[in-house]
Amino acid sequence: MSTTPRRTRERKRAPLWLQIESVLRHKIAVGEYRLGDALPAESTLAASFNVSRVTVREAIRGLASEGIVQQIQGKGTFVTGGARREPDQAVLTAFIGNAGFNEAFPGRSQSRDYQQPRYGHVDIRSVPMPHDAREILNSDDDSILQVERIITDPSGPYVYVLDFIPHAIGDLISIGDLSSDWLTQVLNNQLDNRIAEARQTIEATLADAILAEKLEIPIGSPILHGSRVYYDIDGAPIYIAKVWHRADRFRYSATFHFPAEDEISRDGRARNAPARDSHETP
Repeated sequence: MSTTPRRTRERKRAPLWLQIESVLRHKIAVGEYRLGDALPAESTLAASFNVSRVTVREAIRGLASEGIVQQIQGKGTFVTGGARREPDQAVLTAFIGNAGFNEAFPGRSQSRDYQQPRYGHVDIRSVPMPHDAREILNSDDDSILQVERIITDPSGPYVYVLDFIPHAIGDLISIGDLSSDWLTQVLNNQLDNRIAEARQTIEATLADAILAEKLEIPIGSPILHGSRVYYDIDGAPIYIAKVWHRADRFRYSATFHFPAEDEISRDGRARNAPARDSHETP
């Protein structure tokens, strides 16, 4: 199911180099180009996008300036991923508007308005195993099931999600299953209620051309990107969710606890700090 929102049609087209940069950035973000991989040659990219090599160089220059790729003379352009800081532990609480919304387990949300899914788009397909998913899930599989979802409410789309689920459990899921229940509910039923928790890191970023279209916002709009891993009752990872939120409709609130001295380790981090996750959308 696809529609072309009016506001999307009316947006001005971004320069070609920025459109190409956005596509490459998105492919790196979702693992199509993995850490250490070489990007296609400039001539190959120019042909695939039907642009000049000068335009391709400008797109790659933007990625290189952010440390996402590195150009090595005589060898090519390689994905470096950019610098990432280790996140500090925090306690988060989440809502959509004034309604409580459990982002990781939306079927358990406080508000009944969000206990059942509303999707603007759902797609399920097998894709090559992303490098980060292979490491997190400790998998030797060559492919993984990708569930693409655009979550909406009466005001429009507010979350774009890519879930990566091993075929052993993911192949049992159909689009029909997701019409009445959230993905976590469907999977938990299949796994006999073994999903125990989700751990998430969040960072601020800007919408590329693909994300802008999915979320119906201008290119370059601020968004929040979450990387979430679901674990079972034995502490083993089950699947991964990569989430992009509209920042104009979504916010996180945090509560920080002051730990006692005997709870602080030598490196200054709190021992056994609790982790709760929630968010808000005005």
